Amino acid sequence: SKIDEYDNDYDDFDVDEYESRKKTKNSIMDAFITKLQNCINRDLIDQCVDEFLLYLNSKANRKTLLDALFSVNRNRCDLLPFYGRFVATVFPYIPEIAIELAIMLRGEFYYHIRKQF
Repeated sequence: SKIDEYDNDYDDFDVDEYESRKKTKNSIMDAFITKLQNCINRDLIDQCVDEFLLYLNSKANRKTLLDALFSVNRNRCDLLPFYGRFVATVFPYIPEIAIELAIMLRGEFYYHIRKQF
C-alpha cells in the first residue's frame, strides 16, 4: 500500500545528517552576516547583495538578515549607508525585506518618542 511505501522512504532518513546540514546552513548565514558587517565600500556591499540573492535567499535567512540589519551596533553607524544600499538593491527582488525593516524602524522610532514623554 501507499503507506508502506512512505514508511520505507522514511526508514532511510538520517536525523544526524539533517541536523548537521542545518548547522552548516546556519554557520554559512552567520559567516555572511559577519561579512556584511565588514562591508565598508560599495563594491563589497554589492558583492554581498549578489551572494545573498544567488545563494542564501530563503525565508529563514531573510529573517536572520532582517534581524542583523535592524540591530546595528550603535558604534557602527558607518555601516548604515551601506545597509541602506543593500536594502535598496535587494528591494526589486525581495520587497518584504525593505517593508519589514521600515515597519521595525518606525516602531522603534515611536517607542523612543513615547519613552521621552
